[in-house]
Amino acid sequence: MRLRGDLDAKSAPILRSALTPLLHRRVELDLTEVGFIDSSGISALLVHFRHRAFPTSG
Repeated sequence: MRLRGDLDAKSAPILRSALTPLLHRRVELDLTEVGFIDSSGISALLVHFRHRAFPTSG
């Protein structure tokens, strides 16, 4: 998945929505064209990683 622009409070929910259906798949992110990432963007990335690394049973 290639991301462009800024990954911030405005775009992080969009990224989370795009990653949610992919929680059970390996995803490679190309951040080459991302110029800025704030804490909201980092959080969106970490949420996906955490769900991949530590899946909940249910």
